[in-house]
Amino acid sequence: MQKSSRKKLTFSSAKRRLVEADFEGGAVTSDAGLLLVRETDRKLGLIRSISKRMADGRQEGKVEHSVETMLRQRVMGAVRGMGGSE
Repeated sequence: MQKSSRKKLTFSSAKRRLVEADFEGGAVTSDAGLLLVRETDRKLGLIRSISKRMADGRQEGKVEHSVETMLRQRVMGAVRGMGGSE
């Protein structure tokens, strides 16, 4: 009998909760892909890098959300939409 090697991924804290992923089956959430994308972006800094290269013609005193924040929301929304029907 072959010994199972259980590998887990640990993500940055989500509102002071430990978030882990393993591949042993069990309960599944439809939002797990977002955690993986978020963690990958945190490590690689892709959204931050792209947002710094985008022109922002808005009046600085009237800006409530940064380009980076809006881009991150748009990317995560698009990833969420790729999850199929709910």
